[in-house]
Amino acid sequence: MEKIICEKCGHEMKDFSHGPYISIKCPNCGWGWAAYDSELAETKNIETKRLLAIEGDQYTKDRALYLTKVLTGNSILSRQLLKEGGNIEVSRFDLIEPELKRLGIRFNATLLP
Repeated sequence: MEKIICEKCGHEMKDFSHGPYISIKCPNCGWGWAAYDSELAETKNIETKRLLAIEGDQYTKDRALYLTKVLTGNSILSRQLLKEGGNIEVSRFDLIEPELKRLGIRFNATLLP
């Protein structure tokens, strides 16, 4: 990728693009942009919907915070999923899978039709 300089602070921008999602962000000031390339999504044949079955008895504050930010938007639901287990439908599983594994969240993911 060509070197891109931040318009706000002059530092080199970082590329956080993944799959059809294009994301460029300045690590210094946080300024950046994102876009979705539908043609790239079609060429990569990305499977988007999965049923994520989260195992219970694995609640920690960090895990709940991540699930709230990325999956549920609801801190009570996130805590409940981690404490009791449960299912949630997710799209773009390929983007969240590495972080789920890093946090040690036990789960099973099933492709939905």
